[in-house]
Amino acid sequence: MRFEEKVYRPALVRKLDKLEPFGIDEGDRYTDTLKLTDTFVEPDLLLTVWEDVTEETRRPPSEDQHRKPSRKQEQRLPVFRALSGVQRLMVVGGAGSGKSTFLQWLAVCAAQQSFPDALSRWNRLVPFFIRLRDYQGQGFPTPEAFAEKIIPMGAGEMPNGWVRGVLLRGDGLVLVDGVDEMRREDREGMLESLQELTELYPLSRFIITSRPPVVDELTWPAWHVWLEQAGFAESRLADLLWPQTEAFVDRWHDALHKVTADRDEKHKVDQNRAGAVKLLQRETALRKLAATPLLCAMICALYQRQGDHIAPERLELYKSCVEMLLWERDRKHQRRKVPALADYPQFSKTELLKLLSYVAYWMMDEGESAVSRERVVAQFSGYLPNLRHDPAQSAQAFEYFNERASMWEQPAAGLVEFRHRTFQEYLAAGWAMQQDKVGALAAHATNTQWRETIRVGGRQRRSSPLLALMQEILRRAYAAQSEPDSWRYLLLLALDCLETCSELQPSQWQEVVAQARPVFPPYNREEAKIVANGGIHAIELLGYDPDYPEKVAAACIHALATIGGDKAMRTITAYVGDKRWQVQQALDDAWTQFEPQRYADQVLAGRARLTLSTAPIEVDRLRLLPSLTQLDLSGPAISDLSALAGLDLTHAA
Repeated sequence: MRFEEKVYRPALVRKLDKLEPFGIDEGDRYTDTLKLTDTFVEPDLLLTVWEDVTEETRRPPSEDQHRKPSRKQEQRLPVFRALSGVQRLMVVGGAGSGKSTFLQWLAVCAAQQSFPDALSRWNRLVPFFIRLRDYQGQGFPTPEAFAEKIIPMGAGEMPNGWVRGVLLRGDGLVLVDGVDEMRREDREGMLESLQELTELYPLSRFIITSRPPVVDELTWPAWHVWLEQAGFAESRLADLLWPQTEAFVDRWHDALHKVTADRDEKHKVDQNRAGAVKLLQRETALRKLAATPLLCAMICALYQRQGDHIAPERLELYKSCVEMLLWERDRKHQRRKVPALADYPQFSKTELLKLLSYVAYWMMDEGESAVSRERVVAQFSGYLPNLRHDPAQSAQAFEYFNERASMWEQPAAGLVEFRHRTFQEYLAAGWAMQQDKVGALAAHATNTQWRETIRVGGRQRRSSPLLALMQEILRRAYAAQSEPDSWRYLLLLALDCLETCSELQPSQWQEVVAQARPVFPPYNREEAKIVANGGIHAIELLGYDPDYPEKVAAACIHALATIGGDKAMRTITAYVGDKRWQVQQALDDAWTQFEPQRYADQVLAGRARLTLSTAPIEVDRLRLLPSLTQLDLSGPAISDLSALAGLDLTHAA
C-alpha cells in the first residue's frame, strides 16, 4: 500500500500528466508545466451496441454476400456514462483523434483517484499504461514489467508480485495503446499474450486503442473473434462537437494563463482566447479540423503566434506546424534563450525539411516508429552529399533535430521517434511525391500502416503525380478483384485521396469517381465520409434505392450531407418517404450541414416526428417546423429542456 500510494501513483502522474505545447513563444519552458489534465475535455464515445435484426432490414439473399446486414449501431455517449457499463473496451480512432491522450488521461484520473461519482468504484483501480511501440521486437511485456516504464528508478522498491496481486483481485486498469503501431509480424504474438492476460485476470479492466484500418473486421478477423469472446465492447472516439471544441480552446488558454508570469502576456492570452473562438466560428474548414484534439491544440498554439492568419486546410496546417517546430521558433522569437545557432550546421529551411522528410520516409519504409541514434546518423551521412554538405556533419545535424527542432522525443535510451506520428506521415508523404515515388507508395497501398501517408501524399500540391498515384491505386484494385476485401479497400483508398484535391481538373476528378463506382453505395458512416470526397461527381451514385438496407440508406444520407450544396439536398429529399428509423434519424442529423430554413422547407416540411438523438440541434431551428407534432429527445441533443419553453408544442408529444 505504501509503494502504491507514495511511489507508483505520484510517479505515474508526473510521467503522463503532460501536454506538448506545439510552439508557444516560450514553448520549451512550458513543456513540463502545461498539464494534460488542465486542458483535457472529456470526450464522447461512439459505443457499438447490438440491435434486433428484422426482416425489413435484411438484404435480399441474392445480393452480394459480403454485404450482410449488420446487427450493430453506434450510440454516442459521454465518456463516463460509456465507461460505467463496460469492463473491457476497444477504442479506435484516426490519426490525431486523441487515442493516446485519452488513455493517458484515464491513467492520471485513476492514479489521482479523481473519477466522478458515476465511476466512483474506478477510484480504487491501479492504472498500468502500456505503449506498444515501446516494445517493438520485444513481445508483449509481462505483468512484472508493466510498472517499469513509469518508475525505472524506483522499480527496485516494487514488492514482489505486486502487479499480479493487483490484477488478480480485480483492481488493475490495463491501458494498452497503439495496436496499429506494432509490426505486422508481432501482432499475433501480442494477441496471444492479451488472450492469456485476460483469462488469468478476468476481474481487472482492460482498454485497448488502435487506428481503425489495422483492426478492421475484414483485415484481422481473428482480432474481432477474440474481442467478442473476451467480452470487449467496441467503440470509436467521437470528433469533438462545437461545445467541446469551444471548451477545449477555453481550457487550453486557461492552462497557458496559469503558467504565464508576465501581466501583459496574460492579457494577450486572454485576448487570444476570444479571438481563437471567433476564428473557428467564422472559418468552417478550420472548425472541422479542430474536431480532433491534436489539431485543435495546434490551432491554439499557432494562434498565439500568427493570429487570424492560419491556413484553413489540413495540409497547410501540418506545414505551418512543421515549419514552426523545425525553424521559426528559434529564429522569429527573439526572447527565446537558445544556444547559438552557429553551433549547428548552417542548413537552410529547405535543406532541413528535405533531410527530415528523407528520414521520415526511410523509417516508414523500414516499418519503424523508433530507431537508434546511430542508424539515423548513418542515414544523414549518406544523404548529406545530395545537399552538398559534408557527411561529417551528420552527428551535428542529428543534434539539431534532437535539441532544437522539437520534432523528436526519446522513448527509451538511445532511441528516437517523431513526437507525433502525424508529422512523420506528412513528411514521408511529401518526400515520396517530391521524388515521384508514385509506384513505391502504391506498392504499400494494402498496408494499413501506410494509409495515412498515402492519403496525405494524395493531397500534395502537384496534380500530375497526384493523379498518377490514384490511377496506380485503381489499377492495383482491379488487379485484385479476386480478393474482394483488398479490391474494395483499394477503391475506397483512391477516393480517400481526393480530399481537398482542388488541383485536379473536374474531368480528372470525375474519372477517379467513375472508376471507383463499385464501392457505392457506402456500407457505413465511415465509408460515407470517404465516398463524400467525390464531391458533386458522387451525388448521382448516392440516389435513393428502396432496396437499400436501412444502414446503407442512412450512410448515403450522411455522405450527401457531407458533400453539401443544393444538388445534394435535392437528392436527400428522395429519402424522406423512407420511414425506417435510422433513415429518419439520418435525415434529422443532416440538418446541421445545410442552410436551416431551406432544409426545413424542402426536406423536413410536413414531418410529424423529429428525432434528436445523436447530433446537437439549436433549439431555434425547431421553430422552423410548424407542423411538428412529435419530438423525441432520446439523447444528449438538448441539455436544457427549459430552452423549449418558447416553442409552440401544443400538439406535440
